[in-house]
Amino acid sequence: MTTLLALVVLWQFRIVVVYVLISLTLAAALRPLVNRLDGRGFVVRAAWILLYLVTLGSFGFLLFLTGETAINEIQQLAHTVSVQDAWRLPIWLEGSSFQQALVAWLPPPSKLFEAVTGDQGQLVLPAILGFTQGIGGVVSGVLVILFLSLYWSIN
Repeated sequence: MTTLLALVVLWQFRIVVVYVLISLTLAAALRPLVNRLDGRGFVVRAAWILLYLVTLGSFGFLLFLTGETAINEIQQLAHTVSVQDAWRLPIWLEGSSFQQALVAWLPPPSKLFEAVTGDQGQLVLPAILGFTQGIGGVVSGVLVILFLSLYWSIN
């Protein structure tokens, strides 16, 4: 019974347990680099800290650029689908006669896009909200892991 209770508690706090384990792993990986800074001068420590900050900043900038490109591509896809009045498939995707008949029965992409988004795009808002919450969860998780790993490294 105690084992089952422990498993239930671990399942309820699985995100926290994962964050702690990842932060401990990161702290253990950074421990040799932190130990190299012991006994060194202020300039060497400042250089290492600056190197860490530049690395984290460049990684964040890379994520920003990737996100910006993805958002632009999704907007372009939505615009293209919303104004397209017929299915235009490349020759290599036209397929068998059954697939061609199925494409002929489908409504045009603009009608499907209108059916999914509604008259004024009201169904797009929950999707955008869910996407934003997902990104916010990932960013906050990364920040928690970084702060925990710094905490474990300082000790």
